[in-house]
Amino acid sequence: MPLGVPMLAGPGAISTVMVLALGSKGPLVTAAVYVSIILTALISYFVLAAASLVERRLGQTGMRILTRLMGLVLCAIAVQFVIDGIKLSGL
Repeated sequence: MPLGVPMLAGPGAISTVMVLALGSKGPLVTAAVYVSIILTALISYFVLAAASLVERRLGQTGMRILTRLMGLVLCAIAVQFVIDGIKLSGL
């Protein structure tokens, strides 16, 4: 939960919505941005609401494995961001 809230409503999410809303070139694209926001909110709600069910189903060992796998995925994303930043800077 502490990591989920900043990702759902943090600076990254806010700036993404602002860029997409300001970059829309018509009412259809603007409506698509708003529908995407609503769908993201609904999917996030259902995923977070089902978290206790998933935790019970996986058990303590499954949760530890899932936590380590998610940490590995987060690390891979971070490394890719660094590589992309280096490529863009021309170093």
